[in-house]
Amino acid sequence: MEDSSWRTDFTRLWHTLKETIRNRKVFFFILAFFFYIDGVYTIIDMATAYGTALGFDTAGLLLALLVTQFVAFPSSILIGRLSQKKDARDLLTVCILAYFGIAVFAAFMNRQLHFWILAVVVGLFFFQKSVNQKL
Repeated sequence: MEDSSWRTDFTRLWHTLKETIRNRKVFFFILAFFFYIDGVYTIIDMATAYGTALGFDTAGLLLALLVTQFVAFPSSILIGRLSQKKDARDLLTVCILAYFGIAVFAAFMNRQLHFWILAVVVGLFFFQKSVNQKL
């Protein structure tokens, strides 16, 4: 009986994958979102290494993470409202360009002030759920 449920699950998964590939818009969205969210989490993960290199202790890194989250909350609400008026693809394009700018900025930062600026800017663009619901 359990073997049958596994087969059913994999059969459904296979049909879903085939349907997704047939619908080019959905396929390219999923592919683009994969790279976008991977980039977001890479920047967040690398922030710890950057912060440590700049002389932050554990408490400072935790505080920077909290700042990012506090900025992300109202930013998420704002972007959710914007996604009702603007095209979601345009908003995602802005986000991708912003994260490209964040990555370039991070490559050249060398002071703790730069790290705090980075924490705030990452928080401004950490809102993927509100835009994705529109798509």
